[in-house]
Amino acid sequence: IIGIGQSYKHNWPQGLLHVESSEGGVGGKPRPLLFLKPTSSYAFDRGSIEVPFGCRVYHEVELAIVIAKSGRDIPIQEAEDYIAGFALALDMTAKNVQSHARSEGLPWTTSKGLDTFTPISDFIPRSKILSSNPTSSSSSSSFALEELVLEFYLDSKLIQRDSPSSLIYTLQELISYSSSIMTLEKGDVILTGSPDKVGPVAVGQTVNAFLRRLPKLSDGESPEGQVLASLEMEVVDRVGGFRFDQGAKH
Repeated sequence: IIGIGQSYKHNWPQGLLHVESSEGGVGGKPRPLLFLKPTSSYAFDRGSIEVPFGCRVYHEVELAIVIAKSGRDIPIQEAEDYIAGFALALDMTAKNVQSHARSEGLPWTTSKGLDTFTPISDFIPRSKILSSNPTSSSSSSSFALEELVLEFYLDSKLIQRDSPSSLIYTLQELISYSSSIMTLEKGDVILTGSPDKVGPVAVGQTVNAFLRRLPKLSDGESPEGQVLASLEMEVVDRVGGFRFDQGAKH
């Protein structure tokens, strides 16, 4: 599981993106921030998100890319061929553990990789997200990201809502850049990043997430659109295992 950080427009206040981009990166943008999560962190619909002792856990709702085949140093213009489909995912993060790691110059592995910290939906075939008017430009996508909406609810209250079209990177750029660092394998997942308003979850709460494709006004469909994927998870205490104490040495 490859995670992408700071990938939405809200992460870059006006002017800052231009400054960072001037230092070189991808398509005139900053190099994507990558981190890894173990596949043992997967959890599935109607399951539980386990909160270890001492951890302040935050939610991040994301569009996940599922890789179709092995590839290394994939050119941007060929990257779409490596997309098998998509999924709805949550990138759960122990924020206080992450903050401690940052302050010590340490990796994020513990804060991101705990068991149950990557709830993920059933697979969504790429055909469900193909645009009805694809372009041939290598900088454009054949996928209708502008018609997609990610939603996150906490105890039935809407907290996060945005479209993956607000990403500063194209899907092709994320695939190409990731494959320039490590070979991508069939079944690998790239978490593309989270919209604004990430926040804490607490034991006893219920979380719901949706990926919707909104209809065009002429379609005569419900304005809520088609639900492509959903997740419902209960937040529970983790029994045993990792414990975080800010004052202890880790």
